[in-house]
Amino acid sequence: MPSADDMAVDAQPPTAQQPAAAAAQPADELMRASETLAACVERGDFSDTEALHAALTTWRVALTGYTRPGELASKFRLAPETIVGVMAGTRSLAVTELACNVLDGLLSQTPFPMILDAFGDLLRVGLRSPLVPVNKLVLALMRRGAVSADGTAAILAAGDILDALVAAIANKDSEVGKAVGELLAAIATQKGAIEAVLSNNNVAVLTDLADESAIIKLRIYELYATVAMSSNEAFEYCDRLGVLAPLSGRVFTSDVLETLNVIEILIQFAESRAGFEFLDKTQVLQQLFDAVQMPAEVEGIVARLSLCSAIKFWGFLYFNQHESIESIQAKYDFLSALQPYLEESEPDVRDAARVAIANIGSTAAGVCALFQQRVLLDSLLDSLKYSAGDVKISILRTVSCIIGVEHGGSEMAGQAAKYSYDRIKAANPNLIKDLIQFAKNTLEDLFVAAYSVLNAVLTHEWGLEELSRTPDFAAFVVQRQPGAPRLAMEWKFSLVRTISRHPAASTKVGGLLMERVRDYEKQGPYYTEAQPIVAMQSA
Repeated sequence: MPSADDMAVDAQPPTAQQPAAAAAQPADELMRASETLAACVERGDFSDTEALHAALTTWRVALTGYTRPGELASKFRLAPETIVGVMAGTRSLAVTELACNVLDGLLSQTPFPMILDAFGDLLRVGLRSPLVPVNKLVLALMRRGAVSADGTAAILAAGDILDALVAAIANKDSEVGKAVGELLAAIATQKGAIEAVLSNNNVAVLTDLADESAIIKLRIYELYATVAMSSNEAFEYCDRLGVLAPLSGRVFTSDVLETLNVIEILIQFAESRAGFEFLDKTQVLQQLFDAVQMPAEVEGIVARLSLCSAIKFWGFLYFNQHESIESIQAKYDFLSALQPYLEESEPDVRDAARVAIANIGSTAAGVCALFQQRVLLDSLLDSLKYSAGDVKISILRTVSCIIGVEHGGSEMAGQAAKYSYDRIKAANPNLIKDLIQFAKNTLEDLFVAAYSVLNAVLTHEWGLEELSRTPDFAAFVVQRQPGAPRLAMEWKFSLVRTISRHPAASTKVGGLLMERVRDYEKQGPYYTEAQPIVAMQSA
């Protein structure tokens, strides 16, 4: 197969009008296309790029959406080996890409072990090819194999192919390299495969590759993190192997891009108890906590980006480890450290702080922690009155999380929800009217945020009673809005369902409103009343 440098930069020839459906491709065109491709391979002459392009395009269209590609290929005498021959012989990158598409279609229903038997050499060579379309074809074929036990077993049995896949994580194309890492992780998480993928030899290879560039190093770190987080057993294996050690080192470096990517990887660790304990034990949490204790006025885009990432990490940690939130807060007191950033910092940092609070406030334990840290909660709630634009939307989203969290019987979480609602309403006497106007707006982010708050309030018995007895809301919730965005209709329907299915609806909602709510629910979210047609008689 020629190298990328050998490829001629050829213009894409015009293609004939393609039929709308694959099966509509005329039989004689398919047969001529097969004959053209076979003749080129037999002669070893691939100079007629236009003819190859036309023939491959015919087959690509025919295979699109076709569920029995093997039957079609057999009927019109196109062997997959012919396409491989075209890929090996052509110097045209456009033809190579088309050939890859056609071969992928031809083999789409073929079990991976059969592909490996017939085209093992293609897989081996393709992983090392400098041509991105060939890389992507091989990865697509192997990805289908990795999702089945038989396919994984076949990949592991062919050790040289697994070796080639491990080496391909250093591919210069970022999309291909990322896909290789994802495929290796998918294989490693199959039963009994982790020892083969992360063998001592493969880890040694990966360690050497990590020294080539920061980008490759981060791909490898992400592979380790993904595999480790797949199960407790996988985490223990990776920990014993020592592959997690680099992630327990210095988080913040002079390379801001590397720092941001490392924090993104560490967020995966926050999802599991084992990962959290690893970060705590190795002092990574202390590094991340130290990072959010800088002065509120953070100067420089680099410093702010790192700070925002650290704040994001803590928000996810409190969300994922909410069962341990009291002990985490007692040790690190992140909520107190967050307070200055909500009031005195740059807009991007304030937004990161609000998002973190939203994540924390998405669990009952998190809401309780915020309720106990009243200064932080009050700062957020009081900022709604003077906010506008994207900031108001961000605050509304956060408030909807805090008020609407499933408290699971937690008395404090229920108190926090009522406290939050009462405080924003006291500061904004026209709160319900404002939310209704926002809900009628055509700006999606705004109306979704408004509906989220209204729906959150309705989930509570006190909220159901108050809103149902508010004339503006009672009229709004059952009134159709012609021309409203489809998503807005669906959100209003969610309000209707929240009311109709609330356990306290029969005692808290008036009979007339309840009747109209039930009618609305029966009609569905998209119902429109029929408009009478008036016939005009000409003079």
